[in-house]
Amino acid sequence: MLTGKYVKLETIVERVYRDTGFNVDIDWTDIAEWIGSVIDLIDTPMAYNSRITDGNDHEYIEIANGRGELPCDLYEIVQTRTCEGQPMQYSTDSFHFKMHAEGCSDLSCNSNLTYKLKDGHIYPNFKSGKIEMAYLAFPTDERGYPLVPDNETFKQAATAYVAERIGYRLYLQSKIDINRYEKLNQERLWYIGKAQTKAHIPNRDRIETIANQFRKIIDLKQHHADGYKGLGVKQIIRNHNR
Repeated sequence: MLTGKYVKLETIVERVYRDTGFNVDIDWTDIAEWIGSVIDLIDTPMAYNSRITDGNDHEYIEIANGRGELPCDLYEIVQTRTCEGQPMQYSTDSFHFKMHAEGCSDLSCNSNLTYKLKDGHIYPNFKSGKIEMAYLAFPTDERGYPLVPDNETFKQAATAYVAERIGYRLYLQSKIDINRYEKLNQERLWYIGKAQTKAHIPNRDRIETIANQFRKIIDLKQHHADGYKGLGVKQIIRNHNR
């Protein structure tokens, strides 16, 4: 399980040059993009920051004229609600965006709160207000460069991925042979697969939470309405006849 600690891009760059012995200059923007790609490929929620647009951690999403701008560091939406605590869900309405046509009377209709996403914006079925969104954010440093989880398996995967990308360029320029490039590619595949496995191994605290979800005799609680805060709580059944 990951710890929530991260290392900067420089750590990975140093490892790449140390392990491969490459003597080439690579634009740091390219390296930053490659590291972002490998975190995306590993694809585990534990590698990202959990954020909330609650006015403290991040500004509220302001809805004006039926739409609001999504956070720039958004990777994946966890859950959405109004700032008054009313839960929202993703719209199944095929004509949801028709509500936002100019002059459409449905724009301010009273209904279940829903939304859809389009072109970097969220479109709820109400005209104005504020939205709280719990989401996973791509971790970055003060310069905007991506961060890598401070876990040896993840650092190995990022190092191998960047090394393979550099090697691919050198291979296309006929500066290394196919055998050397294939070795770099094999290591990339191995370490990314290893990181994917590592990220999904829970610690004891997470095992207890997961187990509690399956130890319930019956569960009629609407967890979506309260942000799933009680989903992993142990169920206690009392026999009042005793």
